[in-house]
Amino acid sequence: MDIRKKTEIIIKELNEKLIEREHIVPMILLTLYSKSHMLLLGPPGVGKTYAVELITHFAKELKYFEYLITGDTSLDELFGTKVVEANGTISYNIEHSMLDSHITFVDELFKAPSWLLNSLLGITHTSRSFFQRGRGKLKSPMISMFAAANELPENDASAAFDDRILFRFWVDEIKDIANFKRFAKRDFDRTKTFSVSLSLDELMDIEEESKKIF
Repeated sequence: MDIRKKTEIIIKELNEKLIEREHIVPMILLTLYSKSHMLLLGPPGVGKTYAVELITHFAKELKYFEYLITGDTSLDELFGTKVVEANGTISYNIEHSMLDSHITFVDELFKAPSWLLNSLLGITHTSRSFFQRGRGKLKSPMISMFAAANELPENDASAAFDDRILFRFWVDEIKDIANFKRFAKRDFDRTKTFSVSLSLDELMDIEEESKKIF
């Protein structure tokens, strides 16, 4: 089955699992296909996290990292355990960290202090690089970072990501009464299974094929 058909099926099945989210469902796939990043804004409890977590169920080969940001979040929590060698060289044990993942979900992004946001700028750049003192830049396999927030910060903390996070959407509470009743009665597809899947190789092929488009 070709990518176009798989994409149509995944969009249809995502819409069956997410009520009144038709505006973000195809954009989730476009974010992955274009190796870009997405910010979901909206009040708590509207399914921002759930929408992103569903990616791991149709793209099972991808390594997934999820973290809730607070004002006390450290670099080690996102980028792995810091290792300081005798000569002063600093590296990170990146296994199971953001630097070792294909898909990253950062919840409450703008609760991070400014120095931590600055550290995220490099890893979300097209180079996907992270500087380790004494060892130069580390290349991350990250395809896309998905972030969520209840609101934009009052300061200019989000401005630095203007050229990084290209997809930004508001996710509101369910508006239609009939849809809300469906949600309350759980009258929708609550499974996390998909009839088709996307492989890591297929996602990489999409990037290569896109370069041929004039």
